[in-house]
Amino acid sequence: MKGNLDAKGLGRWARQRNLRLLAHSRRIVFVMLPLGALTGWMMGLAVKAYAVAFHWVDAHLVPNNLVLLLPLVGLPLATMMLDLSGVGEVSLSEDMHLSRENPFLAFPFRRSLVKVLACFATIFLGGSAGLEGPAKWFGAAVGLQCHRLLSWMARPFRLMRRLKTEAGTMVVAGAAGAISSVFRAPLSAALYAAEHEGMLQTRTLIPTLVSAAAGYLVFAAMVGHDPLLALPRAYTLRWQEVWMALPVGIACGLVSSFFAGATAAIRKRLAWIPLRWRGMVGGLGLALLMIPGHYLAPHLPTLRGSGVAMVNHLIQTPADLRMALIFLGI
Repeated sequence: MKGNLDAKGLGRWARQRNLRLLAHSRRIVFVMLPLGALTGWMMGLAVKAYAVAFHWVDAHLVPNNLVLLLPLVGLPLATMMLDLSGVGEVSLSEDMHLSRENPFLAFPFRRSLVKVLACFATIFLGGSAGLEGPAKWFGAAVGLQCHRLLSWMARPFRLMRRLKTEAGTMVVAGAAGAISSVFRAPLSAALYAAEHEGMLQTRTLIPTLVSAAAGYLVFAAMVGHDPLLALPRAYTLRWQEVWMALPVGIACGLVSSFFAGATAAIRKRLAWIPLRWRGMVGGLGLALLMIPGHYLAPHLPTLRGSGVAMVNHLIQTPADLRMALIFLGI
């Protein structure tokens, strides 16, 4: 008798496990794969538009020095949109931190749309920024909007109720799809999206892996498989370089921590200045900083964009020390 009860309990547990596995697989196939593909497609469009705009600026605005006026348009326009819309000062990293606790508070639809427009104004009109920074935020925002769409469709369609997924899971999956597209690194993107405050969230690891892979495949089909940083020759890691990398990594960590702290302190001290005026002063300052690099190396965007083009130039053979010093000085 007892053996029969144990067998029934074990069979019930096995059926429940199989049902949970089926439900999880269904969400992976019908939610995470399309979400990753969607973010990869959107980032592919953004990268293509960014490349076209960058080449147009190089062809039409660099020769006549009009490129120096772009920051005077982009940053004031971005801050004006944020100010007039009521969104105010934003921090994409703070939004990502808040999304772990309350995704709906971090990504309201209207405010997210205004932030996207402000990002485009900054990136496409001469700002010292690229698509790599906002990619995680943008993918997370897309993930939450897709969660809202699924919840809305689940009301009239009972079949869609089986696909409902936690908002937090869709947020990190969307972020993974966007990051893998921009950085061309699906595995790193999945781990980066699933990590929070030094802890790897294992419950979201499989969704982020699937979304990152789907996003990269769609992005690569649109843009190609060229790496973000193009090494000039075949490279083999040597053990001596590992020891060299340790102090370099520590130095980079210290510098980035100092930069983050200094940025936060400056933001706090300048918080009393209206946002639109900060945008105008920032645009003027960026235009002034662009002048030395523009005349010393007119063929390279020393400040405009994300800096990837400058880094790719620096790692070519032979190394250009003059360009490295200009980049470091600016």
